[in-house]
Amino acid sequence: MPVRDWFSYEGRIYTNDIELDLENINGITFHDKSSGNCLEYYYKLEHPKIEDILEVHRKAYKACKIPMHLVDLEKLHESSMERVFAFRGKFIKEQLTKDNERHDPTYYKRLFNFVDDISKNKLRLGGNLINDYPYIHYKIDGTVTGRFTTSRDSFPILTLRKEDRVDILPRNDFFLEIDFNAADIRTYLGLSGKEQPRGDVHDWNIKNVFGKDMTRNQAKKGIMSWLYGTRAPYWQEAEYYPRDITNNFSGQGEEVVTPFGRRLKPSKGMRVSHLVQSTSSEIALRSAMNVHDLLKDKESFVSCTIHDSIIVDLSKNDIDIVADMIKTYKSTIFGDFPVNVSYGKNMFEMQKKGLK
Repeated sequence: MPVRDWFSYEGRIYTNDIELDLENINGITFHDKSSGNCLEYYYKLEHPKIEDILEVHRKAYKACKIPMHLVDLEKLHESSMERVFAFRGKFIKEQLTKDNERHDPTYYKRLFNFVDDISKNKLRLGGNLINDYPYIHYKIDGTVTGRFTTSRDSFPILTLRKEDRVDILPRNDFFLEIDFNAADIRTYLGLSGKEQPRGDVHDWNIKNVFGKDMTRNQAKKGIMSWLYGTRAPYWQEAEYYPRDITNNFSGQGEEVVTPFGRRLKPSKGMRVSHLVQSTSSEIALRSAMNVHDLLKDKESFVSCTIHDSIIVDLSKNDIDIVADMIKTYKSTIFGDFPVNVSYGKNMFEMQKKGLK
């Protein structure tokens, strides 16, 4: 089976196909990058190193008060190697099968290049973050729904407290953030075949779905608890937000297939949430990559993506294409999603410019 040309290893894209005997994949030399560079990428991305596994063993022996001089390190090392090779071989087989079936190679090639470009952009950190590692390394297969996570050696952009983002500064003139308005809810409406409401979707729900006085936050919590099945519906909710949307996106057996072709096998009760979250995530990532392509050969660049938003390190010389960036980001398979636009001199104190 050929490994397609969109696999990456240590920031480099290999364009040659690599023929592998999947039945003997565990026999690939561990340090031989030439015989499996793409496999090394997946292994290094998803699984601990040999040293990590050995360290776990050492800690276990120490916890049990077994002196290390009584431990046969050579056998321990051999055992760890066998476990890693078995784990690695099983994972690679699953990945190759999954990627053959689920997504078109063009999407993944773009995605690898996108996260690779972001990983090369050194963050400008100050204050309490000045000594932190200044690069972002996204894991594209960190969750079953396709949402990004970050690797252990990455700057923790996805889990960093919002107030700590005050110490992330632009390398150009300021940050531009473009954030979908209620991405999951709008994705739900799109999957249901409904038109997208204009303006803020939560305000629209208060008026058209709940029909009573309530705060925006109450409306947000109310609609999400209905969508994901934690309470009984109002009649209007069942009309505007039907709960059986997965019927139109069923695959083999218990599979759910997103509009993009990603096949999911959610546990009982998670079919709707996995379908919505996976579709919503891919919508945001495709939009982010489109903005990234728009900025090719420009001074501005995509600094990061955080859930449903994209943050651009913006140069004043590119102000004239901000409208194009907004238009590009909000365009989705379900029509235009309204976006919130903000600017700032750091990544926390962002001045909102309203819904576009």
